[in-house]
Amino acid sequence: MESPVSARKLSKPLGALSALVMGVAMTAVPAAAHAEEADTKAPIVTVKSGDSFTVVANGDYEKVSFSLQDAGKIDKVVLNGVTKDLSNNIWSDLNHVKPGVFGAIHGENTLEVYDVAGNVTTHTFVLNPQAPTVTVKEGDTFTATDGAAYEKVSFKLTDAGKVDKVVLNGVVKDLANDKWSDLNYVKPGVFGAVLGENTLEVYDVAGNVTTVHFTLSATGPSVTIKDNATYTVADGDAYELISFKLFDEGKVDRVVVNGVVKDLSNNKWSDLNYVKPGAFGGVLGENTLVAYDISGNSTTVNFTLVEPMVAAGTPSITSHLPRGRIKQGAELTVNEGDWAQGAQLTYQWFRDGEAVEGETGQMLHLKGGRWPAGTVITVEVTGSLDGHRPAVASTTVVATR
Repeated sequence: MESPVSARKLSKPLGALSALVMGVAMTAVPAAAHAEEADTKAPIVTVKSGDSFTVVANGDYEKVSFSLQDAGKIDKVVLNGVTKDLSNNIWSDLNHVKPGVFGAIHGENTLEVYDVAGNVTTHTFVLNPQAPTVTVKEGDTFTATDGAAYEKVSFKLTDAGKVDKVVLNGVVKDLANDKWSDLNYVKPGVFGAVLGENTLEVYDVAGNVTTVHFTLSATGPSVTIKDNATYTVADGDAYELISFKLFDEGKVDRVVVNGVVKDLSNNKWSDLNYVKPGAFGGVLGENTLVAYDISGNSTTVNFTLVEPMVAAGTPSITSHLPRGRIKQGAELTVNEGDWAQGAQLTYQWFRDGEAVEGETGQMLHLKGGRWPAGTVITVEVTGSLDGHRPAVASTTVVATR
């Protein structure tokens, strides 16, 4: 039989071991139950605002950009089955999505955004990009045609997603990013336009483009001198009175004679009649006429104006001898005819084409044996009048036996 001592001796070690075991049993040991909670939250997908990122037209997108956010970090996007890996950051972006970019297509699109835990957010959207509408403006102020071409042309531009810029033959002109815009008064030398073929590209803020081809001409009006005596009186290469017929397919706007402007009626056909010194800017001597069409193209014509000639009569010679015989001893008289009222007349007699010295009156006495049969006798009558050029009229007779 075990002794009580012995039993007490053994009880101390047993008590210590028992305490150790109990301590171990009551101490908490880290386990999977205390690991970080699993990520079950899908990414947040937000459409970015601002024309540089997103353009809405008629309820659809012409282009669209997305802001992506997930506390567990964004891993990738899948657009219509096309995967784009991202940089595993809390914030990320998918910018400037439009048909042909990142797998986007015209019409309905499906975007899936994944975080690194595999959570996904699905977003559907419609892309319906529409290029700008380009219309030629009517009205002489804006557009002038020359057959199938233009002397000048203006365009109305519209786009629900806002018009951004135009490019004319490679020359860029930024616009105000409005739904409506204009490109006015295009002609050679303006906004990059050239004579002949031109190419205009019109872009909206989403990058959609409309291309227009057009031809520019720069033909000035045709200017023709009217040859009817009612309208034009020529004197060699000069004119006492001159009238012009004007034509331009793009319509005649005005004429300028020696700096004096005369507005016309903006028709294809026009006239400038009865130009003379003191009328419509005309002056004695050299004159310059510039005819303009409504596009500003011009034609220049130079011409010379002279004073009108005195209206001359038709002179005749009579003799005091019976039957009006022209012979030695006859006294000849010139009848000057009907001259312009107020004209001052002078006379000169000729024998066989040579002026007879001192014979400058209305009468000539055939005396002194110098007028044998066959002598050619001529008288010239000169009329002078203020504001006119002198006129000369002559008549001739032949002496007989």
